[in-house]
Amino acid sequence: MESNGSDATARKVPVDHGHPYPPGHLRFRVHGGRDIEGYARNGRVASEDMHGLFLRGLLPISDNATVLDFGCGPGRVITWFQQEHKNWTFFGTDIDAEAIEWAQKNLSGVATFGCNRHMPPMDYANCFFDFVYSISIFSHLPEDMQNAWLAELHRVTKPGGFLVLTTHGETLVPEEHRHVLKNGFHYSSGNDTEGLPEFYQTSYQSQEYVRREWSRFFTIEHYIVRGLGNHQDLIICRKAVSQTSDTTDFVARDQRPAAGGVRRWLKGLVGNE
Repeated sequence: MESNGSDATARKVPVDHGHPYPPGHLRFRVHGGRDIEGYARNGRVASEDMHGLFLRGLLPISDNATVLDFGCGPGRVITWFQQEHKNWTFFGTDIDAEAIEWAQKNLSGVATFGCNRHMPPMDYANCFFDFVYSISIFSHLPEDMQNAWLAELHRVTKPGGFLVLTTHGETLVPEEHRHVLKNGFHYSSGNDTEGLPEFYQTSYQSQEYVRREWSRFFTIEHYIVRGLGNHQDLIICRKAVSQTSDTTDFVARDQRPAAGGVRRWLKGLVGNE
């Protein structure tokens, strides 16, 4: 078990990254607040925590890498991270069409932005990215959707490529309530966030669960407890050099929904096609 002493609430970081900031309602969707300082701080801290992985030698990514920010929102993290790696080619994708439209108009010099559907596939080719990161997305999905997107990220990642994904770990569950993680995964629905689909709620998963279940998709290189802003757990994954991008066998049969089940469930839930 690894730990990280960084703390998003304690760090003082600059708020000027040289780019426009999105309007308050878009900041609220990804940050839970409308203030620019908090939005900027969280994006900068996430970028610093990932850049620290490179400085520690945990992410050997080439200088000319093609990189995906999966769940980029209006560019909270990518605006900072791109400044640390200007030789990389960045892409950003999200289900929030309004946030993506704003990013396309205001951050076109940072990355190429596109909107993905609620369920795979994305529009990227097989084995397209050297490095994929996803900040605070796998902390909000139900289990079947998580499995579908892990398989999809496997598809678009090059053999030998790396991923950094974050979750709500078991340390965020109060001791008296940790029985909800008896199977390793817990999805909790509550208040909706305006502008986001109903399924985007809160999930928790134990380290043992991640190592067991995610290893069907990737090698778990490092699991860093509270590795993102001293809050979410951070997982460094790698796609095997010899693996293809055929994802049909990744989701275990006992967890795979009936044909079209997830799509029908989403259609009834959020009116998605």
